Amino acid sequence: QGNYKTKDFVIRRELEIQEGEVFNALKVRRSFERVMNLQFFKNVAPDYRPGSAEGLMNLVFSVEEQRTGIISAGVGIGTASGLSLNAEVRENNFRGLGQTLGFKVEFGQLRKIASINFSEPWILPRGPQISLGASLSASMTVAGYALPSQYEVLDTNTGKMVAINNPNGGNFL
Repeated sequence: QGNYKTKDFVIRRELEIQEGEVFNALKVRRSFERVMNLQFFKNVAPDYRPGSAEGLMNLVFSVEEQRTGIISAGVGIGTASGLSLNAEVRENNFRGLGQTLGFKVEFGQLRKIASINFSEPWILPRGPQISLGASLSASMTVAGYALPSQYEVLDTNTGKMVAINNPNGGNFL
């Protein structure tokens, strides 16, 4: 209750206690912690309501969503890289599905970098949590002289990464 952006199933998949199960305070507490650890919500409160028959109860998690996007920009200067500008845009709850999508660029006198990344925390609809992440990046390093027309490209790189993780942080690939 209270989630306007985050889809219900994103919250439900974090719950250790399931519908129809005997009440277990430890599972409710762990479920609360898992939902809070998503960092999509300012507040999470389990609410216990009377059920449809004696001895039954409804457990409702009331949530208050918070902003999950990040926009940052900066200026830096270094002896090896010279003057540089950087910017990043990232959404940690993309489309309300718990996915992360981010873009990052750095543009400097001696180095240019661009990257995009995406992660899906649950690639299986049921069962164990297995996540998938992918990123693409490109960079170029130049040696600068007095005039931009005299720059010499020293190095260019492109990178690709795909990782499948289990909930304990270990990589499958």
